[in-house]
Amino acid sequence: MTLIGRMWRAALGRPAPKSPGKKKPGRGGNATGRPASKFDAAQTTDENRNLWKNADALGPNAGTSPDVRAVLRNRSRYEAENNAHLGGMIEGRTVDTLGTCPRLQLTIPGVSSDITRKVELLFQEWSERIDLGADLHLMDHSETTDGDILGLMTVNEKLPKTGVQLDLILVEAEQICTPDLGTDDSLKFDGVKIDQFGDLVSVDILDRHPGDLNSWMTPGGNGYKTYPAERVLWFMHRTRPAQARGLPAMKAALPLMGQLRRYGGAVLGAAELAAMWAAYMTQDSETPSFDAPKSEDDEEEDEEEFEQIPVARQMITMLPKGVKDIKAFAPAQPVPSFGDYQDILLTQAGRTIGAAQNTSTGSSAAYNYSSGRLDHLPYQRCIRWRRRRITKAVLDPLLMAWLGEASRIFGFLPAGLPDVSTWRRKWRWDAFDSIDPVKDVTAAQMRIEAGLSTYERECGEMGEDYEEVFEQQAREAKMRADLGLASGGTGVTLTTQEPDGTQTTVATGGTKKAGDGPTGATAAAVKTGDVQGTALNGLQVGSLMTICDKLTSKIYTIEGATSLIRISFPAADRDEIDTLVKAMASTPKPAVPAPEPANPEDPQGDQANAA
Repeated sequence: MTLIGRMWRAALGRPAPKSPGKKKPGRGGNATGRPASKFDAAQTTDENRNLWKNADALGPNAGTSPDVRAVLRNRSRYEAENNAHLGGMIEGRTVDTLGTCPRLQLTIPGVSSDITRKVELLFQEWSERIDLGADLHLMDHSETTDGDILGLMTVNEKLPKTGVQLDLILVEAEQICTPDLGTDDSLKFDGVKIDQFGDLVSVDILDRHPGDLNSWMTPGGNGYKTYPAERVLWFMHRTRPAQARGLPAMKAALPLMGQLRRYGGAVLGAAELAAMWAAYMTQDSETPSFDAPKSEDDEEEDEEEFEQIPVARQMITMLPKGVKDIKAFAPAQPVPSFGDYQDILLTQAGRTIGAAQNTSTGSSAAYNYSSGRLDHLPYQRCIRWRRRRITKAVLDPLLMAWLGEASRIFGFLPAGLPDVSTWRRKWRWDAFDSIDPVKDVTAAQMRIEAGLSTYERECGEMGEDYEEVFEQQAREAKMRADLGLASGGTGVTLTTQEPDGTQTTVATGGTKKAGDGPTGATAAAVKTGDVQGTALNGLQVGSLMTICDKLTSKIYTIEGATSLIRISFPAADRDEIDTLVKAMASTPKPAVPAPEPANPEDPQGDQANAA
């Protein structure tokens, strides 16, 4: 009640109403009557009030306004170009993801492998002509630093007229803009229009980059054109549903990089300041004199504070009068924990892109062999997911556009190809560098022999086309046979079926001759010097000797002993196992000497000999 109201009620003799006061919350509720939260993170206290003061409930597109994206984009680019660590992380992930350039692998039903290979080579020649690998590199790098990038598919008349003239023009995030954006279309956001499923409908692209030096000189202002989604390749970093524009992937690492630069600058400044002072002198109360004794006629001059004394190498001097002692500055910076603090910040920054610690810091000095292998497994899973995103957003639409242009050129593609929807396509990426090649090859061989994998999959993991590998093996085997050379390797039998139903079988490899040396994992270990990787320890040697002993004793058959050794020692070479088993099987078991016959004339002597 207001003051006038209270005075009026007092004049009329009416008592003032009682104040309701604060309502006590009931059990399980608060002052508003709503149920109280039981989550610690939902409580706001004086200690955590400032931790989440910037948390908001903005929508995915309200929180990524053009001003916010511009600030994050500019700072991300600055750090990537001026911070060697951050720039190395981004460049390293781009190289790990793309390698040299993904290669197309097609399977066309009802078409021979030669015709399929011809289509693959036509696409490969076109991709090399437009330098597709460099465009993908820029798109991957820009998506990380800027948040999104666009590839505009257009016609390049400079390309040969006898082939596909399709080409890409990369457009930066600033140029994806709608200057006259209104509020009448709720699905249009600063340069892009999406549908209710979050898929791209159209894109507005400015005629000139707004940051160009002469962009303001464009007649009539900086206009824009609208392009349908079928003409653009849109690659963006999306973290929320219905998000129309991307944010830099390294945005969470920007404050960490700022802290690292500030701390590094402070440490360097402290070290430089300490290095500038060779020493300092301490005194009691009397001001020291650095000049010759003065006579009574000399005029008194004020002593200058912080007066400098030149110091010569290997100099022995007397301290001036009044100086108690002379001390050198202790080099307190950098402190021993500076490197640890730097590694912690870099590791945190690398987690934003899924990088391991040694990938983020650029050093594996603190790693052992097993830790290095283990840390790269989740990083490689992140790379595989990123490759899938690039495939869906860039490579597959680009291939469909290329096939559409190629089909319009008379005689460019082989005749009689079925509908594109029936084709099966894969993209072969560069393989991850193997830390232990012998174990990786042995594991791949075991998966194939156990029926758990195929040559297509294993060769694909190495970035190779299994058909090309088999065909090359067949060519090499034929050449070696023509030259009278022994075949190498374990060999593969390749059977191809042509459209007319005929089958062709080619043996790619041969048998190992005596004296050719070890093969398989043993040969790889000898070649790399990793003999310990295939050597047997004492217990394994004892087990192998037991099997051989039972083989010579006819307890085990040749087939049983061979299977048992192969199961027990999967890394052992099969030819060497067969040679060992055959040799032991043909070795007669030493005869046990029969006891001497008993002498009836000396039974006690016989008993003594038996004892």
